[in-house]
Amino acid sequence: MQIVIICLIIELSSSFPRKAFFYCEKNRVLINKLRVFCFFCNILFSRQAKILTLPVCPAWGGEVNCAMIKQTSKSYYCIGLMSGTSLDGLDIALCQLNKAEEKWTYKFLKTQTHTYSKEWKSALKQAVLLSGQELQKLHRSYALLLSEYINDFIANTAPHADFIASHGHTVFHEPGKMLNFQLGDGAVIAAKTGITTICDFRSLDICLNGQGAPLVAVGDQLLFGNYAACVNLGG
Repeated sequence: MQIVIICLIIELSSSFPRKAFFYCEKNRVLINKLRVFCFFCNILFSRQAKILTLPVCPAWGGEVNCAMIKQTSKSYYCIGLMSGTSLDGLDIALCQLNKAEEKWTYKFLKTQTHTYSKEWKSALKQAVLLSGQELQKLHRSYALLLSEYINDFIANTAPHADFIASHGHTVFHEPGKMLNFQLGDGAVIAAKTGITTICDFRSLDICLNGQGAPLVAVGDQLLFGNYAACVNLGG
């Protein structure tokens, strides 16, 4: 079955100007009472920034017409974060994405790598052994570390980023068991940087029986469509 993504944007009051983004697969149903959405918006979103998690799929009553995410600009400045299980460090990149004549191009404007301290290497390596409460604490504290790195990275940097895309640090990844978890709470990053944060890329794809890499094929098509094949050398 072809999966279509919907983006429902809710504008709250003028005194509290925020948008909430909810995604669902084709033929999912959504409640038609916006006040319920507003209730969750007040819980999930900070006043300074927004957090966008890809797998939010409400299954409430009421039919909805599904459509692709609406493109609002032909140029975006974005910050990308990536931490590998090799524990060599955190990579940060400021990129510009442009669309012209129905084609997307990209340009790296600034990059930086932060090597993990011995303490953080140990904490990340041992994360798989933690209790639920300890893992949640690490989830937040690691996000605080990411926020510090981001704020340092963007200091005296122009232009201002439109959004942050944070993959997080993988702790569990067993798609066959529908089990995955990436450290680095996006809500903390959004709150501490004041920049809209996109996170949790894998969960919905795994819940739909995928391997947890829903963005790879899209990126290959839009940015590397001129190549016959792409090889991922990441570990």
